[in-house]
Amino acid sequence: MEIIEAFKTGQKDVAEFWLTLGGKFVHIRYFAIRDSKGKYSGTLEVMQDVTSIRALEGERRLVNWGE
Repeated sequence: MEIIEAFKTGQKDVAEFWLTLGGKFVHIRYFAIRDSKGKYSGTLEVMQDVTSIRALEGERRLVNWGE
């Protein structure tokens, strides 16, 4: 409820957290949804399993994307 209140008052537009859940590393983000006048309309929650992203090493450039 603290996040929602911060969204409603305009103090924040994004809140993000990360944790280990069921053996996976999960990134969670909440976004304030606003109308064209900036009035709070709701919240969008996005969860992503970033376990494989967290384990990345080195580089993969755009020219190597198909490998």
